[in-house]
Amino acid sequence: MKKPTQQWMVDDFLSVFNFIDQPTFLFTKDYDVRYVNRALADMLNLTHPEIAMTHIGEQLNNANHSLLKNFWIDQETHAELENIFTDDNYIVQLMKVSDNYAIGVFRVRSETVNRLQKDYSYLLREANNSHNFRQIISGNEQYINMLKQLVKVADTDTTVLIHGETGTGKELLARAVYNMSSRNDRPLVKFNCASVASDMVERELFGFEAGAFVGAHDRQLGLFELAIGGTLFLDEIAELPLPVQSKLLNVLQEGQFKRVGGSKTIQTDIRIIASTNRNMEQMIADGDFRKDLFFRLNVFPLYNPPLRERRSDIPLLVNHFRKKYAARAGKRINRVSDKEIRQLMFYDFPGNVRELENMIERAVILTDDKKLNLAAVVPELIFDQEEEDQNNRFSTFEEMQRQHILLALEKAQWRVSGKYSASTLLDLNPKTLASKMRKLKINRKDFLDDQRIT
Repeated sequence: MKKPTQQWMVDDFLSVFNFIDQPTFLFTKDYDVRYVNRALADMLNLTHPEIAMTHIGEQLNNANHSLLKNFWIDQETHAELENIFTDDNYIVQLMKVSDNYAIGVFRVRSETVNRLQKDYSYLLREANNSHNFRQIISGNEQYINMLKQLVKVADTDTTVLIHGETGTGKELLARAVYNMSSRNDRPLVKFNCASVASDMVERELFGFEAGAFVGAHDRQLGLFELAIGGTLFLDEIAELPLPVQSKLLNVLQEGQFKRVGGSKTIQTDIRIIASTNRNMEQMIADGDFRKDLFFRLNVFPLYNPPLRERRSDIPLLVNHFRKKYAARAGKRINRVSDKEIRQLMFYDFPGNVRELENMIERAVILTDDKKLNLAAVVPELIFDQEEEDQNNRFSTFEEMQRQHILLALEKAQWRVSGKYSASTLLDLNPKTLASKMRKLKINRKDFLDDQRIT
């Protein structure tokens, strides 16, 4: 076997690797491992790509050579290797990407998945918890209700279309659907429809045969083929060129397609998740998007609300991002000005959660003590126009209740009952206050580390 080198691979294959989240490696007919992705290196606890490639190469060289030989001779593009490692929880799925190259994707055995999978009732409880759902953080009733819908559709094969403005976290929702589906042991392949030139989109999605166009020296699999058995996430679906929309519609209707320049019909079994930040109805009216394709995609719509529609989540998100970026920077920042957070809640955040996250990351960088330096990064418009905004905008009753309870808790140093407690300040029964806190998703751990917020 040739010694693996750090020649990462041909550009055509590199573009394919970037779409695969599962532990994946590229190899040749001679068992020369040319590339391992970050997910595989992490799985092996090997940080250096050269070491990871050598390790995979040794395992591949000791694998079932008769199966590998038949894999290259056979016209089929898929095969499976079992027990390539001593850990028999994994199966390696092999997929040809050309006549000379193939990739191996590690997936968990179905019995392992079944053993680890959470049941539906537990997932539903997760949807009600503001800090479960992985990186999704919310205590907003509208958002929580949307997550409950997500839980119900996740473990089906129904096509999901996620609507929402830029920066709202549509990809997080797509990943949540995938993670809770029965296909989470197969590839999640993602494609941004706006990231590739229009004349290249069809080749990326459906692949091509050798000789299909100038420069097509080898067959290359498209993302639809790489995602067989798994999930394909089409981000910014509204940017898909009209000619490709027709072919995508045919795939959704017939469950089959042909590579560019090919005559062989390929059957596909894929769960589609798509997202858009555009007004699809207007695009249909303008003739920029096919109405029939929209109805095929919009089987189960999920609306991801902008941050201005879930302002009560701003304190939760500020503290989450404060902890995240302070930990990364090695800083001990455990205080946030409640006044500045209240001022943030009057800002509309056109960039949504992404804008808020960037703002907090900058603030952490500029903070030199234990109190987050929000004033250094928050647009002056927020502070200058706070009084005007208070006059022009009514807070919701939920927002007013939440803020009033938070102020009382901070003044009482988060004592809910007893002398000098928040319940005393608010003239409420402690049980009533605790009930309201649960309803409004006010959790002490979200706001406090080892010191209280000031």
